Order: sequence, then structure tokens, then C-alpha cells
Amino acid sequence: SLQRGMVPVLPALVMDGQPAAAVGMLSEMLRNDSQFTAPVLDSLGSLQLNPEMLKQVSEMVTDSVASANVADLPIVIRFLLQHMTKDTAKDVVDALRSGLGVEALNPDGDTAEAGQPGGETLVLDAVQSALRLRRELTSLVLEQLEKVKHAADHRAVDWWLICALHTTSVAR
Repeated sequence: SLQRGMVPVLPALVMDGQPAAAVGMLSEMLRNDSQFTAPVLDSLGSLQLNPEMLKQVSEMVTDSVASANVADLPIVIRFLLQHMTKDTAKDVVDALRSGLGVEALNPDGDTAEAGQPGGETLVLDAVQSALRLRRELTSLVLEQLEKVKHAADHRAVDWWLICALHTTSVAR
């Protein structure tokens, strides 16, 4: 559709220092139609946003983790981790911890088609890619996980995050 074709070129049309209207339009598209998740997040990531606007966009995307389509989760996770700051780390890690349960990654209980990676694999790959791109994420994520005081409060995704942190730090 025309909308789908316009989303990727929108950042090029936005004047420097004037992204508010584009952010508003892209945010509305993201809230109203999940088929636009990938191109909208790509466009939002391409805009030059001031810290306050980036925080607002990150909050909106963080709020969508629990309701995101399994196919869109890797894109959502990459966006959140690539744009995570010390100020947003708690909210992002909390959203990942609460929104990435086993049931969220495999909602129908089906296994992936033969030869195709499942939701868990795609999510773990998205986390590892983001960690490789931004080395400071390791300490931000680990700092948040260390705040979980009781073993019973840990979730499956915590272990996935720890494994991703370990594999990316070993690869360095």
C-alpha cells in the first residue's frame, strides 16, 4: 500500500530539528496497525530525536512488548536495546522481563516449521545482535537483573538475557 511505501522515506523528508509531526504520525500508525511495526520502528530509529522525544518513543515501544506479535518481537527488542539509555534501562528490562514469557513466544503451543527458527530463537538472536552493537548494554542489562533480590522472582527471560550477555562477552 501507499502508506507502507511512504514510511521508510519519511525520515529523509523531515527537516532537522522538526521530527515531532513525523513521530506523531508514525506513533499513530504503530498503535493502529501492527503490519507497520517493522517499517515504523526503522523510520523512528532513523530520525534525529532529542533525548525527551526519544524517551517518549521508547516508552511507547516499551509498552508494546507484551502485546507485540511474535514475528515483530525481534524488531521491537532490537529497537529498544539500540536506543536504551541509562535512564530507560529499568523500564526496558522490566518490559522484556514481563512481556517475554514462554507463552508469549509460542502463543499457540506449536513448534516452528521444520527448518524455521522459533520465537525464542529469534528473540535471543535480537538480544545478542543488540548487545554486540552496543557494548555498554551489557552493564545496563546486568545492573537491572542484579536488582532482582529473590531467586523466585527470576523469570525464564532473565536466563536468556544472562546467556546472551555471556555469549556476547565471550565473543569479544
